[in-house]
Amino acid sequence: MLSSRLARPENGPSSTVLRGAPGTGRSALLDALAAQAPTHGLRVLRACGAEAEAELPFSGLHQLLYPLREYIARLPGTQRQALNRAFGLTDGPEPSRFVISAAALALVDTAATAQGPLLLLVDDVVGIDPSSAEVLGFIARRLSGRPVLFLAAATDDDPATLTAGLPELRLRDTGSGTQSASSSDLTAQELRIADLAAQGLTNKQIGERLFLSHRTVSTHLYRIFPKLGISSRAALRDALAAH
Repeated sequence: MLSSRLARPENGPSSTVLRGAPGTGRSALLDALAAQAPTHGLRVLRACGAEAEAELPFSGLHQLLYPLREYIARLPGTQRQALNRAFGLTDGPEPSRFVISAAALALVDTAATAQGPLLLLVDDVVGIDPSSAEVLGFIARRLSGRPVLFLAAATDDDPATLTAGLPELRLRDTGSGTQSASSSDLTAQELRIADLAAQGLTNKQIGERLFLSHRTVSTHLYRIFPKLGISSRAALRDALAAH
């Protein structure tokens, strides 16, 4: 489950998209994780897309990371200037999107090192301004091994700028106001890989059996775990059996 990853945020997939139609409990799941995070020592930072701010460049980035502004002074000059400009703290020409993205990632790194692990939550991705979506997607795809968890709630119709390339956990309406993930959300190949991994085969052995490289198998497992709401191979057997 996602809640188990709060205890060791540097293990398993660092970023996950909670994908589902309105009413499947995406926001409720984010709220539940936000409530649990402090007991595991994680500081929670949140942003929520808003139609009224969708045309304001970097408004979503400001909402999520401005609480970390005290650490901007620790960044190298170019990155410091870029974030100050993006946050509206200084005047001047807008830096390149790459410089702002690298600066935002450095800010997250600096804050996590200084104060402990972070939980970054982005709700209603569709309402996040395009500039912020690009920067936040850049961050989310580069958090592996860091003490930071990034979760974003999106629907199938949302732009992929922020969520592209991220593992997904698909939520579905159970008819009781709750959400669940299912092995039926796995592709045929993912299900085969998950089944072999649950039997104890290594990535290399799975690759040899399915004529895939071990790296490809690893990539598939990286996507499979959040789809099943788990964070380790040890939980695969039970997760598959439950569905």
